[in-house]
Amino acid sequence: MICQKCGNEIEDGKLICENCGTDVQLIPSFEPEIEKEIRDALPNPYVDEEYEEGYEGEYGEYEGDYPEYEGEYPEYEGEYPEYEGEYPEDEGDYADEYADDYGDEYSEEYEDQGFDEEYDGELLDELDDFEDDEGDVLRQIALAVRQSRFRPLYIALCAILIIAVIVSAVYIAKLVIHDNSAEYQAQMGMEAYDTGNYDAAITYMDRAHTLDSSNADITYKLAECYLAAGQDENALGMLWELGTTQAYQLILGYYIKNEDFDQAKLILENCEDESIKIQYQSYLANPPAFSEPEGSYTEKVTLKLSSNTNGTIYYTMDGTEPNKYSNVYTTPLSLERGVYEIRAVFVNEYGMTSDEAYGKYTINLNVPDMPYVMPAGGMFVKPELINVKVPEDCTVYYTTDGSEPDASSQEYTGPIPMLLGPTDMIFVAISEDGIAGPTAEREYNLNIATLVDLNSIPLLMAQYNITTGKTIDPQGHDSKNNTMRYTYTINSAITLGDGIYFIVTENTVDKEDVSMKTGSYYLVDVYTSAIFKAEVNEDDQSLSLGAMLPPESYMTPMEILP
Repeated sequence: MICQKCGNEIEDGKLICENCGTDVQLIPSFEPEIEKEIRDALPNPYVDEEYEEGYEGEYGEYEGDYPEYEGEYPEYEGEYPEYEGEYPEDEGDYADEYADDYGDEYSEEYEDQGFDEEYDGELLDELDDFEDDEGDVLRQIALAVRQSRFRPLYIALCAILIIAVIVSAVYIAKLVIHDNSAEYQAQMGMEAYDTGNYDAAITYMDRAHTLDSSNADITYKLAECYLAAGQDENALGMLWELGTTQAYQLILGYYIKNEDFDQAKLILENCEDESIKIQYQSYLANPPAFSEPEGSYTEKVTLKLSSNTNGTIYYTMDGTEPNKYSNVYTTPLSLERGVYEIRAVFVNEYGMTSDEAYGKYTINLNVPDMPYVMPAGGMFVKPELINVKVPEDCTVYYTTDGSEPDASSQEYTGPIPMLLGPTDMIFVAISEDGIAGPTAEREYNLNIATLVDLNSIPLLMAQYNITTGKTIDPQGHDSKNNTMRYTYTINSAITLGDGIYFIVTENTVDKEDVSMKTGSYYLVDVYTSAIFKAEVNEDDQSLSLGAMLPPESYMTPMEILP
């Protein structure tokens, strides 16, 4: 112990300083700094659970029980100095208590908020002096914060720190969750793709593909991103591996866009999905299809060539290789007789060339016989009917001007009246297969001894029509339709019974001078000029003698107008 007066060290147990004779002071003098350190170091009754129920307010009245001191108090043998001040009342705040005990130095220390206005901010230094065995460190820290004048700031900083930690934890959790979500990565990839950020799209979609490589949609979208970014090989590799209908469509679209039609054709030819082939058939050049199978035929063959889409078919019929300089198919091919080797290729509108189509056709036709015609020809003074024996399963056609007949010529349906004057008639039989046989030619020359002027017969018919009201003038204008007129021709003769008659054919001529037969015929006696109505047999179109016209109806004199 140190003497308070002279500083001499006093031995334990002695009450008087041997140096100066001053009594030993058992009650230490009050030193604010030491008091503050003691007070700060002791447990705060305001946070201690033992006193928590008896404390109200930040510095309010303490209503709890003070702990009882169980040690031994040292016996004081000196005289206690008399305390002349006023003791603090039981009730009141601590600021007043300290003001009474220690004077004005600390009267303002807790006056407003209980904070030391001259606190030097060395809280951390003070905390370093705490020892674990003196209490809960966290509680001591809380006590130090509570007693500091920066307490609100510390509380705010702590709150901000806690919120920041929570937000960071949530953000990190979301990052972890999103990074491991194939659906989220795919969504972000498509958003980047839509904005044209293909590199970012690939990054997201590749991550999604890593997380869910079995998802065909993600694989397809990743391939789309690769194509958009110009990484064609990566895209095509993934699409081929995917092998879906959608993948085939994207592959074909890629080659078609780059006009690599040969590769597109190869893909389509090896594609097993018929729906894709149908969808892209315009890009698929199939070989031309033949309407008839190759082989031997005994009748004419009409061969049609067809393709699967728009384009051009080139063909040859002699077995030579077709190319763009060969025949262009436009109408069916007529194979009539002999051996035909048909080779054809198809070139579609995109320039894709098909494989070659080939067919060999041998046509062994049954050629019709030559028609048998009677009479055999010559000079005639009396007309005879010309009869033709028609070959089986054939039709006979003929001409009267010496030209070659065909299926468009006059058809033989029955006996033909002999024409007046010299006539060169040619006949041909054509089978049902369109095969024409050899022709039969006959020359006839019919000269009839008659007193009738052939040029007068049309005039007589014109007079007859006017008399009966059929026409309105000698030119033969129809009384009901004056744009049409009637005309008459005489070019053949016929023998009926004992008489010989000129055959008069009635025609109509329209305003365009187009002439047509009306189907009405008249017969004029070559000796008497008597006119008869001709009866027509519906089956063979043969003529027979009908009623005679009254002579007064056509013999009345009239002026012939030009």
